[in-house]
Amino acid sequence: AITIVMLGVPIALSIGIPLGTSLGQLVGWRLTFHIISIVSFLLVIFIWLKLPNLAALKATKKNPIFSVLSIHYVKSILAINFIFAFGHNIFYTYISPYLQISGNDANVDIVLFIFGISSIISITIVGVFIDKYLRKLIILSLSFFAISGLLFYAFDNFYLLILISISIWGLAFGGGATLFQTASAKITGESADIAQSLLVSLWNLAIAVGGFCGGVLLNTFDARVLPMIMCVLLTLALCIVLYAGKLGVGNSSGEDNVSN
Repeated sequence: AITIVMLGVPIALSIGIPLGTSLGQLVGWRLTFHIISIVSFLLVIFIWLKLPNLAALKATKKNPIFSVLSIHYVKSILAINFIFAFGHNIFYTYISPYLQISGNDANVDIVLFIFGISSIISITIVGVFIDKYLRKLIILSLSFFAISGLLFYAFDNFYLLILISISIWGLAFGGGATLFQTASAKITGESADIAQSLLVSLWNLAIAVGGFCGGVLLNTFDARVLPMIMCVLLTLALCIVLYAGKLGVGNSSGEDNVSN
């Protein structure tokens, strides 16, 4: 269910962002933002009319945030989740300046479209295998992520290799949020709602901090440093997963196949 819901993110990345980029180049950013506002307003109406007003679940016990943080592996998942989103946004926010190095900044919509398609493939694969291979998929995602950053750094002047790198990046990123949310839900059981809130809050914080830090780095160095920073960050996240051992394994009753 999480995979199906999160499928909207890569679809939006593959269609919305390239479309917005092309529209901005065609009619300017002001009209583009007006269109976004109209679409958002229509979405509010759709939610009001179509989504069911379900009654809230009654909590059987209170779980303070600090007690949730004390659950084994929760802090590791939160840290990996933050690093993942932070590393992504430190580079993704400034993909256009990076493409300027090879003179391909005019092709940013094509690059982002390929990223979105790869993300859709990624989340589809995750949806098929997540129940059996959760930890392995997390390791694979972080590994692909780090490798893509290294490739971006090494081949910044080769457009074809940049496209290959963006494909690997999309494969790494697409299922990431689903993997972390699933791991969090499995580990925390009845406290999953609090854990998910922390997860999403840190993800949004990482978007803001990533954009800020990327801008600072871009003002100090050239854009080539961004994918290398991303590579280092994702390598750190990978080390946390490997150190954590059985990270993300175990359902709410504590029973699962620990070998995965």
